[in-house]
Amino acid sequence: MSLIVSLLRASHGDSILIRAGVDSTKQFRILIDGGPPECFQRKQGPKITPGPLQELLDSLADCETPLDLVVMTHVDDDHIGGLLKASQLEKYQKVLGTNVWFNSARLIAKDLAESVPKDADIQISVSNGPQTSIAQGIAFDDQLSRMGVSGRSLKIAGQKNNFDWGVITILSPNEEQLRALAKKWEREEVSLLTSGATTDYVLICSQI
Repeated sequence: MSLIVSLLRASHGDSILIRAGVDSTKQFRILIDGGPPECFQRKQGPKITPGPLQELLDSLADCETPLDLVVMTHVDDDHIGGLLKASQLEKYQKVLGTNVWFNSARLIAKDLAESVPKDADIQISVSNGPQTSIAQGIAFDDQLSRMGVSGRSLKIAGQKNNFDWGVITILSPNEEQLRALAKKWEREEVSLLTSGATTDYVLICSQI
Protein backbone atom coordinates (compact mmCIF):
# COMPACT_ATOMS: atom_id res chain seq x y z
CA MET A 1 0.00 0.00 0.00
CA SER A 2 1.19 3.51 -0.81
CA LEU A 3 0.67 6.58 1.37
CA ILE A 4 1.66 10.04 0.13
CA VAL A 5 1.30 13.08 2.38
CA SER A 6 1.50 16.58 0.87
CA LEU A 7 1.52 19.74 2.97
CA LEU A 8 0.03 22.77 1.24
CA ARG A 9 1.66 26.14 1.83
CA ALA A 10 -1.06 27.34 4.17
CA SER A 11 0.83 30.23 5.75
CA HIS A 12 0.18 30.05 9.51
CA GLY A 13 -2.50 27.37 9.13
CA ASP A 14 -2.82 23.73 8.12
CA SER A 15 -3.97 22.05 4.93
CA ILE A 16 -2.90 18.50 4.17
CA LEU A 17 -3.56 16.21 1.22
CA ILE A 18 -3.18 12.48 1.80
CA ARG A 19 -3.27 9.99 -1.05
CA ALA A 20 -3.67 6.39 0.02
CA GLY A 21 -4.13 3.28 -2.07
CA VAL A 22 -2.99 -0.15 -3.07
CA ASP A 23 -1.22 1.34 -6.10
CA SER A 24 -0.83 4.66 -7.93
CA THR A 25 -3.71 3.92 -10.32
CA LYS A 26 -6.37 3.78 -7.61
CA GLN A 27 -5.89 6.39 -4.90
CA PHE A 28 -8.12 7.55 -2.06
CA ARG A 29 -7.71 11.32 -1.65
CA ILE A 30 -8.18 12.93 1.76
CA LEU A 31 -8.02 16.68 2.36
CA ILE A 32 -7.51 17.67 5.99
CA ASP A 33 -8.38 21.34 6.66
CA GLY A 34 -8.10 24.21 4.21
CA GLY A 35 -5.80 26.71 5.89
CA PRO A 36 -6.76 30.38 6.28
CA PRO A 37 -8.73 32.22 3.55
CA GLU A 38 -5.51 33.21 1.74
CA CYS A 39 -4.69 29.53 1.28
CA PHE A 40 -7.56 29.53 -1.22
CA GLN A 41 -7.16 33.00 -2.72
CA ARG A 42 -4.65 35.77 -2.13
CA LYS A 43 -5.41 39.43 -2.63
CA GLN A 44 -2.62 41.86 -3.40
CA GLY A 45 -4.19 45.25 -3.96
CA PRO A 46 -6.77 44.86 -6.75
CA LYS A 47 -5.19 41.59 -7.94
CA ILE A 48 -6.54 38.23 -6.78
CA THR A 49 -4.35 35.18 -7.30
CA PRO A 50 -5.04 31.50 -6.61
CA GLY A 51 -3.64 30.09 -3.39
CA PRO A 52 -2.33 26.53 -2.97
CA LEU A 53 -5.77 25.18 -2.07
CA GLN A 54 -7.41 26.66 -5.15
CA GLU A 55 -4.61 25.31 -7.35
CA LEU A 56 -5.13 21.84 -5.89
CA LEU A 57 -8.90 21.95 -6.36
CA ASP A 58 -8.47 23.30 -9.90
CA SER A 59 -6.23 20.38 -10.82
CA LEU A 60 -8.77 17.91 -9.43
CA ALA A 61 -11.62 19.67 -11.22
CA ASP A 62 -9.72 19.52 -14.53
CA CYS A 63 -9.36 15.76 -14.10
CA GLU A 64 -12.96 15.44 -12.87
CA THR A 65 -11.58 13.76 -9.76
CA PRO A 66 -13.45 14.63 -6.55
CA LEU A 67 -11.93 14.23 -3.12
CA ASP A 68 -12.93 11.01 -1.40
CA LEU A 69 -12.90 12.55 2.08
CA VAL A 70 -12.69 16.05 3.53
CA VAL A 71 -11.82 16.39 7.23
CA MET A 72 -12.40 19.63 9.12
CA THR A 73 -10.55 19.21 12.41
CA HIS A 74 -11.81 22.37 14.14
CA VAL A 75 -13.16 25.85 13.43
CA ASP A 76 -10.13 28.08 13.92
CA ASP A 77 -9.80 30.48 10.98
CA ASP A 78 -6.42 29.06 9.93
CA HIS A 79 -8.04 25.65 9.41
CA ILE A 80 -11.54 26.44 8.14
CA GLY A 81 -11.10 29.74 6.26
CA GLY A 82 -9.88 28.32 2.95
CA LEU A 83 -12.41 25.50 2.80
CA LEU A 84 -15.28 27.84 3.63
CA LYS A 85 -14.38 30.06 0.67
CA ALA A 86 -13.99 27.08 -1.67
CA SER A 87 -17.30 25.54 -0.63
CA GLN A 88 -19.16 28.73 -1.52
CA LEU A 89 -18.15 28.50 -5.18
CA GLU A 90 -20.10 26.06 -7.36
CA LYS A 91 -17.02 25.05 -9.35
CA TYR A 92 -15.41 23.46 -6.32
CA GLN A 93 -18.44 21.91 -4.65
CA LYS A 94 -18.27 18.73 -6.74
CA VAL A 95 -14.54 18.48 -6.09
CA LEU A 96 -15.09 18.63 -2.32
CA GLY A 97 -17.46 15.69 -2.67
CA THR A 98 -20.09 14.50 -0.23
CA ASN A 99 -17.99 12.70 2.39
CA VAL A 100 -17.19 15.41 4.95
CA TRP A 101 -16.15 14.90 8.56
CA PHE A 102 -17.08 17.96 10.61
CA ASN A 103 -18.31 17.91 14.20
CA SER A 104 -20.68 20.86 14.13
CA ALA A 105 -22.90 21.82 17.07
CA ARG A 106 -26.01 20.62 15.24
CA LEU A 107 -24.40 17.24 14.66
CA ILE A 108 -23.33 17.00 18.31
CA ALA A 109 -26.88 17.70 19.48
CA LYS A 110 -28.37 15.25 16.98
CA ASP A 111 -26.00 12.32 17.56
CA LEU A 112 -25.41 12.60 21.29
CA ALA A 113 -29.12 13.25 21.92
CA GLU A 114 -28.34 14.76 25.29
CA SER A 115 -28.57 18.24 26.71
CA VAL A 116 -25.32 20.11 27.10
CA PRO A 117 -24.21 20.65 30.73
CA LYS A 118 -24.77 24.29 31.74
CA ASP A 119 -21.32 24.66 33.26
CA ALA A 120 -19.46 23.09 30.34
CA ASP A 121 -16.92 25.26 28.58
CA ILE A 122 -13.90 24.88 26.35
CA GLN A 123 -11.39 27.44 25.16
CA ILE A 124 -11.37 27.95 21.41
CA SER A 125 -9.13 30.41 19.57
CA VAL A 126 -11.09 33.12 17.80
CA SER A 127 -10.06 34.81 14.59
CA ASN A 128 -9.02 38.47 14.80
CA GLY A 129 -11.14 39.18 11.73
CA PRO A 130 -14.78 40.33 11.62
CA GLN A 131 -15.93 36.71 11.63
CA THR A 132 -15.23 34.59 14.68
CA SER A 133 -14.28 30.97 14.23
CA ILE A 134 -17.68 29.89 15.50
CA ALA A 135 -19.36 32.09 12.89
CA GLN A 136 -17.30 30.42 10.19
CA GLY A 137 -18.23 27.00 11.57
CA ILE A 138 -21.92 27.89 11.39
CA ALA A 139 -21.49 29.16 7.83
CA PHE A 140 -19.62 26.00 6.80
CA ASP A 141 -22.29 23.78 8.35
CA ASP A 142 -25.01 25.69 6.50
CA GLN A 143 -23.06 25.43 3.27
CA LEU A 144 -22.71 21.66 3.60
CA SER A 145 -26.50 21.44 3.91
CA ARG A 146 -26.98 23.53 0.77
CA MET A 147 -24.51 21.27 -1.05
CA GLY A 148 -26.59 18.23 -0.14
CA VAL A 149 -23.91 16.66 2.05
CA SER A 150 -26.01 14.29 4.14
CA GLY A 151 -25.49 11.22 6.27
CA ARG A 152 -22.86 12.92 8.39
CA SER A 153 -22.16 11.47 11.82
CA LEU A 154 -20.01 12.46 14.78
CA LYS A 155 -16.41 11.39 14.82
CA ILE A 156 -15.55 10.46 18.41
CA ALA A 157 -12.35 9.10 19.96
CA GLY A 158 -12.07 5.35 19.57
CA GLN A 159 -14.08 5.04 16.37
CA LYS A 160 -12.53 2.99 13.59
CA ASN A 161 -13.41 3.77 9.98
CA ASN A 162 -12.59 0.97 7.54
CA PHE A 163 -11.60 1.52 3.93
CA ASP A 164 -10.28 -0.77 1.20
CA TRP A 165 -6.77 0.54 1.76
CA GLY A 166 -6.74 0.65 5.58
CA VAL A 167 -8.32 1.99 8.76
CA ILE A 168 -8.63 5.53 10.17
CA THR A 169 -8.91 5.56 13.96
CA ILE A 170 -10.28 8.71 15.61
CA LEU A 171 -8.04 9.83 18.49
CA SER A 172 -10.09 12.84 19.66
CA PRO A 173 -12.37 14.46 20.75
CA ASN A 174 -14.25 12.40 23.31
CA GLU A 175 -17.93 12.92 24.22
CA GLU A 176 -17.18 15.24 27.14
CA GLN A 177 -15.12 17.52 24.91
CA LEU A 178 -17.84 17.52 22.26
CA ARG A 179 -20.50 18.58 24.77
CA ALA A 180 -18.21 21.35 25.99
CA LEU A 181 -17.65 22.47 22.41
CA ALA A 182 -21.39 22.54 21.76
CA LYS A 183 -21.90 24.84 24.75
CA LYS A 184 -19.19 27.21 23.56
CA TRP A 185 -20.71 27.13 20.08
CA GLU A 186 -24.20 27.83 21.43
CA ARG A 187 -23.00 30.82 23.50
CA GLU A 188 -21.12 32.43 20.60
CA GLU A 189 -23.93 31.74 18.13
CA VAL A 190 -26.29 33.69 20.35
CA SER A 191 -23.81 36.57 20.68
CA LEU A 192 -23.58 36.86 16.90
CA LEU A 193 -27.29 37.65 16.77
CA THR A 194 -27.07 40.53 19.24
CA SER A 195 -26.33 44.13 18.38
CA GLY A 196 -22.99 45.66 19.14
CA ALA A 197 -19.90 47.18 17.60
CA THR A 198 -18.11 43.85 17.57
CA THR A 199 -20.91 41.89 15.88
CA ASP A 200 -23.54 43.36 13.57
CA TYR A 201 -21.79 46.63 12.72
CA VAL A 202 -18.45 45.11 11.82
CA LEU A 203 -20.02 42.21 9.92
CA ILE A 204 -22.26 44.50 7.89
CA CYS A 205 -19.52 47.03 7.13
CA SER A 206 -17.13 44.30 6.05
CA GLN A 207 -19.59 43.23 3.36
CA ILE A 208 -20.16 46.69 1.81
